[in-house]
Amino acid sequence: MRRALLAVAGILLAALIAAQLVLPGMAEDRLRSDLERQGSDVTVSVSAFPAVKLLLGRADDVTVEVAGLRPDESGDDGDSLADLIAQTSRTKRLDVHVDVLEDRLLRMQDVRLTKDGDALTAIVALRKADVDAALPAELRLSDRTVPNGLAVAGSTDVFGQQIEAEADIYADDDGSLVLEPSDDLLGGLVSVPIFEDDRVAVDAISARTSADGYVVTARGHLR
Repeated sequence: MRRALLAVAGILLAALIAAQLVLPGMAEDRLRSDLERQGSDVTVSVSAFPAVKLLLGRADDVTVEVAGLRPDESGDDGDSLADLIAQTSRTKRLDVHVDVLEDRLLRMQDVRLTKDGDALTAIVALRKADVDAALPAELRLSDRTVPNGLAVAGSTDVFGQQIEAEADIYADDDGSLVLEPSDDLLGGLVSVPIFEDDRVAVDAISARTSADGYVVTARGHLR
């Protein structure tokens, strides 16, 4: 009986060792294949202990390098930017670097997304020309300080009159990014959601100037 138990224990140990060697590679291949539908030059590293947790879709550490990524914003295949972020919920620690990320109207450079538990931090380099193209006509980022957000300023047409206007891009109490005029008279009339998702909340966003544009840092969490 004792010999039989030792034999079973030996088989289980061998199976766990084999899983530890084989399963991470399988998980890397699957993730790489998923990302290559929208990206180029994808490199993936996955680790988990014990590796059998990968069978449940869980991982301890995931590192991803992508040269170019263009998420499908139609949402039909679950491949939008919000979908990709939400899918990281089963990964404890995540480090993603994308050289160029094109999300709808905005082209982003040197994108770094890290995750620790449910906490998310994204650091993005934006060229001034790309920001100007993405913002509504005549609005530009300004140096005005906004709690948990960014400031834009410019001229706009209101009832046929050209006026100077300022607006805030900020994280609201619901975890969405909103563009809203900072003028008390206009603030209640116009509010444009820039990002909102039931699975991903934005807590704060800030920016600093760089040689050719801005470096934006956004902090958030998975709901």
